[in-house]
Amino acid sequence: MREAQKFLRENKDQPFFMELAFNCPHYPLQPFDPWRKRYENYQEPRRTYAAWVSSLDESVGKVFATLDELKLRDNTLVLFISDQGHSTEERANFGGGNAGPFRGAKFSLLEGGIRVPTIISLPGTLPQNQVRQQLAASVDFFPTICELCGVQLPPQKLDGRSLVSLLKSKDAPSTHEQFFWQVGEQWAVRDKDWKLVVNGMDTQNGKKLEGDERIFLSDMAKDFTERHNIAADHQDMVDHLTKLHQAWVKEVKEQ
Repeated sequence: MREAQKFLRENKDQPFFMELAFNCPHYPLQPFDPWRKRYENYQEPRRTYAAWVSSLDESVGKVFATLDELKLRDNTLVLFISDQGHSTEERANFGGGNAGPFRGAKFSLLEGGIRVPTIISLPGTLPQNQVRQQLAASVDFFPTICELCGVQLPPQKLDGRSLVSLLKSKDAPSTHEQFFWQVGEQWAVRDKDWKLVVNGMDTQNGKKLEGDERIFLSDMAKDFTERHNIAADHQDMVDHLTKLHQAWVKEVKEQ
């Protein structure tokens, strides 16, 4: 936070790009003392994690205050995102975060592991205080920044797509009809509202999806919490999504 404030003051008179990758609320959990006191009556693991998240909030707030102080707020694009769902690892006190209705946490390809809070702000250019439900991903940030800054994209094939049209209109289609994930033996593919997770992990409770759940199909328009596996009723869709995954793996290897 201190270095970010220094950077902003030193570069306030010229265009700048800053990636501010806070370690918190990742482990080691080291919240500021005032926030430890604020949450001292909470039970672990929520107590320390909540204090650590609030420490992050305070730090981000001070960076925003510096933008305001320098009168840069209205023409500075801010993108805020987490890299994954909350951790349930031993080093994170076995949890403390909450994915709400979603199954999974860090390392899971269920929504609790990959659906994360995202805030995008550019006052005067993008609408404020609005919510979008369309699928987007962090790989979309690069082409989004390029479009908003009037910079031509490089010739290489990119996985990301600009989010500008989606940000300006709640009725814009998702930038991705299809999207692919893989971590270890887990893989997932989404095609519009259909999502297939294979060899999945429900990391919120530390269990692999086994048996009939090893191949887990959801219609996200009807069951975005991934509670009901409908693979047995839609074998044609399982086959379709599996072929999409195989084609994607082949393409990635060739490139």
